[in-house]
Amino acid sequence: MKSIAKKRSIKVFLLSIILAITLFLCGCNLFRVTKENYDKIQTGMTVAEVINILGNDYQVSANANAFIVTGNCYVWQNMGKSISVVFLNGVVIGKEQIGL
Repeated sequence: MKSIAKKRSIKVFLLSIILAITLFLCGCNLFRVTKENYDKIQTGMTVAEVINILGNDYQVSANANAFIVTGNCYVWQNMGKSISVVFLNGVVIGKEQIGL
């Protein structure tokens, strides 16, 4: 009887670990840096709209400020794949992908 309970508790423990890892990976860019999500990004979208699609695990690779104009390039990367989005005053003006 003890061995059955012990096996069951080990299974529950392993399933808990697998669930925790899965939830962690879903929060990361592992499943967000995709061709499908790249195609969703359109000229005129705001930074918040793009972050809603790709997540907040990004790097700002370039910043430029001149008078009232601000330009930024945000990059989302995962396992050799990347999506770069260029914003002008917080609005998408261009995008590029590698490895999708």
